[in-house]
Amino acid sequence: GVTVPVTPDHSGHVLYLQEQNAAGQWFDVESRYLTPASTFSFNLTPGMLGTISLRVQITGGPWNIGGVSATLPLTVSGVAPVTSLPPAS
Repeated sequence: GVTVPVTPDHSGHVLYLQEQNAAGQWFDVESRYLTPASTFSFNLTPGMLGTISLRVQITGGPWNIGGVSATLPLTVSGVAPVTSLPPAS
């Protein structure tokens, strides 16, 4: 993934990578804590072909409100070779 800085510094806050479903509702895909350098990255393995809409939500705290990023479209085409997939459990 790409490391993204968050300003102002909110080290330790929880971030959620969210995906929008066909009904327009957002649901959490992954969560991370902001690093001490106030940065984050997500690694996403989409489960289907096509375009999905993603965003990042940051939680609020006693002194700050939470927020969400702009919607980020991701187009998935092709499939990963079977040898690159993790083993079944």
